[in-house]
Amino acid sequence: MVFLSFSRWLPRVPNPDRYLDAQFFRSAGRNLYGRHARCWHMAKKLVQKSWVKGVRERRIKKSLIKKVFLTRIHAAALEHGVPGSRCIGGLKRCNILLNNKMLSDLAVYEPRTFKSLIDISMRVSRRPLTAAEQLIPLRPSNKKNFYASQDSLINK
Repeated sequence: MVFLSFSRWLPRVPNPDRYLDAQFFRSAGRNLYGRHARCWHMAKKLVQKSWVKGVRERRIKKSLIKKVFLTRIHAAALEHGVPGSRCIGGLKRCNILLNNKMLSDLAVYEPRTFKSLIDISMRVSRRPLTAAEQLIPLRPSNKKNFYASQDSLINK
């Protein structure tokens, strides 16, 4: 499909592609001021750099949020006299599959529920591992081998 009326929208410029690029970067950097707002080459460099920084900062934000979750869990566990790593490890041994976000939400908004989870994890972490539990990995690295080892434990 050919747009015959598209050429009417563009002003008479020697290179319409360059004009459209300039318009794109001016609109992308619409809140720039000074020379960056007037010179589109400078605006282009600044806008592209801000895109790169945005990608990097989004990646950093995820790791910071994970740190906040772990800090909340560890602080709430220490209120009950348990190290946070021991609490999380005990929950994994109990096969309670709550992620860090849910644990931190429980620690902040549901302290009694979090206390009961800590009690459960401490009961399990005080007793020694059984022979079957020592063979079962906490996280399956290969699902096929993981389920094969589970079947071999059940058949014994």
